[in-house]
Amino acid sequence: MIQKLMNMFLVVFVFSAFNISAQTTIITGTITDSSDGMELPSVTVQEKGTSNGTTSDFNGKYTIEISNKNATLQFSYLGYKTKEVTLNGEPLLNVILEQSSEALDEVVITAFGFEKKTKSIGYSITQVKGEELNRVKTTSPLQALRGKVAGVNISNSSTGIKGSARVVIRGNSSFNGNNQPLYIIDGISLQNEQLGSAGEWGGSDNGDGLSAINPDDIKSISVLKGGAAAALYGSRASNGVIIIKTKDGKGAKKGLGIEVSNQTLFTTINDLYDPQTTYGNGIAGGLPTNPGDPFNSWGPRMDGSLRTSPIDGSQQPYEYAGDNMERVFSTSVNMTNSIALTSNTDKGSTRFSATHIDGKDVAETSTLKRVAFSLNTTQKLSDKLTFNASVKFSDQDERATPIFSTEPASITGSLRRFAPNINVNNFIGEYGNGTIDGINELSIFDGNIYRTNPWFALHNNPTSMEKERLLSAVSAKYDISESLYIRGQAGFDKATNHYNNTLANGANLNWPGIRFYPLGQLMQQTQTIDQFDADVFLGTDFLKITDKISMNGFVGAGTFSAKAENAGVLGNQVVIPGLYTVLNTAGQSGLYGYQARKINSLYGSAEFSFADNIYLTATARNDWFSTLSAEGKTTPNNDLYGSVSLSVILSDLVKLPEVFSFAKLRGGYSQVAGGADQPYGLGLTYGLVGQGHLGSPLGAINGGVIPNAFITPFEKNETEFGLDLKFFDNKLSVDFAYYSNQTLKDIVNAAASPASGFTSTTINLGEITNKGVELLVNWRAIDKGDLALDLSFNYTNNKSLVVSTDENNGIIQAGVAQLFQSNIGHIPGQPFGVIYGNSYVRDDQGRIVHELVDGVPVAKSENVNKVLGLGVAPTQVGFGTNLRYKNFTLNTFLEGKFGGSIVSNTNKTMKEFGLHQVTVPSGGRENGFVPNGVLEGGGAITQNLSESQIYQYWNLTNSLGASRSQLGEENVYKNDFIRISQLSIAYRIPDDLLKDMFIQSANVSLVGNNLGFLLNKVPNHDPEAYYNTRNGQGVEANSMPIGKSFGLSINLKF
Repeated sequence: MIQKLMNMFLVVFVFSAFNISAQTTIITGTITDSSDGMELPSVTVQEKGTSNGTTSDFNGKYTIEISNKNATLQFSYLGYKTKEVTLNGEPLLNVILEQSSEALDEVVITAFGFEKKTKSIGYSITQVKGEELNRVKTTSPLQALRGKVAGVNISNSSTGIKGSARVVIRGNSSFNGNNQPLYIIDGISLQNEQLGSAGEWGGSDNGDGLSAINPDDIKSISVLKGGAAAALYGSRASNGVIIIKTKDGKGAKKGLGIEVSNQTLFTTINDLYDPQTTYGNGIAGGLPTNPGDPFNSWGPRMDGSLRTSPIDGSQQPYEYAGDNMERVFSTSVNMTNSIALTSNTDKGSTRFSATHIDGKDVAETSTLKRVAFSLNTTQKLSDKLTFNASVKFSDQDERATPIFSTEPASITGSLRRFAPNINVNNFIGEYGNGTIDGINELSIFDGNIYRTNPWFALHNNPTSMEKERLLSAVSAKYDISESLYIRGQAGFDKATNHYNNTLANGANLNWPGIRFYPLGQLMQQTQTIDQFDADVFLGTDFLKITDKISMNGFVGAGTFSAKAENAGVLGNQVVIPGLYTVLNTAGQSGLYGYQARKINSLYGSAEFSFADNIYLTATARNDWFSTLSAEGKTTPNNDLYGSVSLSVILSDLVKLPEVFSFAKLRGGYSQVAGGADQPYGLGLTYGLVGQGHLGSPLGAINGGVIPNAFITPFEKNETEFGLDLKFFDNKLSVDFAYYSNQTLKDIVNAAASPASGFTSTTINLGEITNKGVELLVNWRAIDKGDLALDLSFNYTNNKSLVVSTDENNGIIQAGVAQLFQSNIGHIPGQPFGVIYGNSYVRDDQGRIVHELVDGVPVAKSENVNKVLGLGVAPTQVGFGTNLRYKNFTLNTFLEGKFGGSIVSNTNKTMKEFGLHQVTVPSGGRENGFVPNGVLEGGGAITQNLSESQIYQYWNLTNSLGASRSQLGEENVYKNDFIRISQLSIAYRIPDDLLKDMFIQSANVSLVGNNLGFLLNKVPNHDPEAYYNTRNGQGVEANSMPIGKSFGLSINLKF
């Protein structure tokens, strides 16, 4: 399959290269900015009086073949003054362009790939260029986008390089939907389903669909944030749109070009785990009650004396054994190699690229290998006909993705419990993999099968996943006349995922040999996902209505279809040890699922320009949903909705002070509708269950939800106002936006009568609002020839509100914090996704009230579903710097989030087992501790707790059955942070050193990623170490340590 695709790519590439025409004189040079000396890409270079032309590449270099050595060349670039230079026969011509004071006509990509001038746009859109995303290469483009766009909240799971990302634009707008945006790749939608997610009882995150896109192939990412920006895409865009345009060879040098790059990253754990290292294993100040217990750290102060080891009974020094996290987790090496071939002629351009990623997590057995190919071509087949094609293929192999959230099979579950005097290397065993015989787990604590040997969890993870993805798109545009055109596009996204020994929903299986379930389970499953998009447009460009009024517009029709199928076999109890195949199990059962859905649409857009300083845009769209269609259904299966936006160029209409270079006021209103994402919700569906009678499966009704044939589309309305300002000859720019959106009639589950045999039914009752502000500031702070400094800052604050949930306005649970008393949910009158649970009883002065249990004051609690924090941070900031001196460039980026909280299972466990720093009073446990708070009668606590009572203080349960270490409020932390997200130091090798070589340009960079924190309020783990990337944000449980990376990047162009 891969070989056939490569052959096809090469045939198309070579064919396009034949369009290169031979000329007698070649002129080359570099085009730079007069203010800072920076190279300018995509500058149009035209031989005056002819159609012969080219564009400069990413490094400002151009090559043009001319017939007259004394010709005049024209150099033009948006925002710069056009320059003409007459040649004098010299083959080298370097050109310096000056910025224009009217640099207002920047172009961005909007809905359906239409390019628009930014001054005409009446809604919020942010475009990030590919070079900014790829200063430090990542395995997913979303990782590189973190913090760089105001209003876009991106978080990752703690899985590592293979994990998925959660992207929310302007707040969550649905209780049961995934709340993630629509992704458009070169005009075609991409299915970005998260392939697995950990839940309360464990699981693994196998990434998402967007990981198939190679970040190095990306030319730009446009984020359509408001409803007015995204309304043309319909219901699937109710959460915003992210448009990814990949490189197509435009801007490359004339003729054939080659680009080669390599990045090598070394990743180590960002070790935030900081336990107390003063007291060793034991209980209540004495020896362990179970001699084989290596976990409880409530023993005496470690003094180096010889004690009986809980591991093998030998005499060992009772002293700090060192950092077990650093013993288990290693430094990984991740390499990304890419090669790109470009062909650029007068008739079109083509780019073919191949990328190989060889990655490894800090858990050394967790690996990622990816091969990706990309082919883009744009050809002008005639004066009126343009053709575009895009093909992308990736093949990915993943091994041993870590399990987290649960105890069995988790590497960190036991690792973060070991007492400070316990060395994890004592459990590696003679086979070097935590087993007693190469297969079966070596016990670390005979009394508890939930405590998995970390070495066994690291080396015996049998899970694997193979992913194949093919994304293809074609489009053509025919100009009927100067102002009328017809355009069509179509494409498909096909993904095939092969799961081995992990479930498609991400839940973990029982590994053979693990003490929790020694005979184990095995599974083989294949998931196929197919999507198809097709659209046709009839439109007009710059249609003059009067001397001052013109119009752009189009009408269109489209269809979208998607289907998914799962088929697999689950086997229980391995028969022959060490042979891991489903056929080697005592019993097997089939797994199967299928679903399909479709949306048909009609839509249109009209933009009116008044004297090129007032722009009014209106759109309308009608979607028909298969998921809301059924025979005899009387409620509508469709909805008509639209948007209107206005852009007013104040600087053209009003005389402003000279400091203003540009001023624009914008505003918009939109309405979007949406159908149920999941099909078959209007009627009962059936399936096969288990082995049934005499080995034959039985039939059953699927799910526990009563169908509702009267469901209608939900509605989402949004209002937006914004202001764009530029000052001091465009050196300072400010983009401000205020928005307010409201989701009505969200499709939610309501409780059903137990007598029905179902748990719930679906109804249109949910309502959510979001209000927020966004700010983006860019400043050219220094501009002195060889020295330039650019600063950027973005700020977002979003306030969400759950207005209603179901018919009783009850709590919709979205996440559970395992085994201790707090949850994530949606509560009317509160923000979306709050952390709630039991809390301390406090007096009127806010002091914690204690009750006496066995003579020990224990904190009282109340289970009133008190809101303890926000699972989603309402405020985020990003701050970037770009400092250039001659050929050196220093780039840094900081990301911060504020106002959110996280429920920490790691900190709860450390308190319970005596590892947390708070369990050690300032004077030491042996000198006692007086709790801070009051007794039930209001009297002050004066009792100095003994060493054994300090243990009881944290672990005795109160009258409601809650110990302090497990109490919900005790383990909720503010997770404010400022992260050093990216750092790069780049050097561009001077042209005069390369002039006698075949290398056109060369860049070398030292890079770093996730280097640490300037602020972090969460102890012992990363502040965003969530166990999944779904709606239940804010829960950490047995998270993996998140790595920090350093490395070297090299880029060569020929």
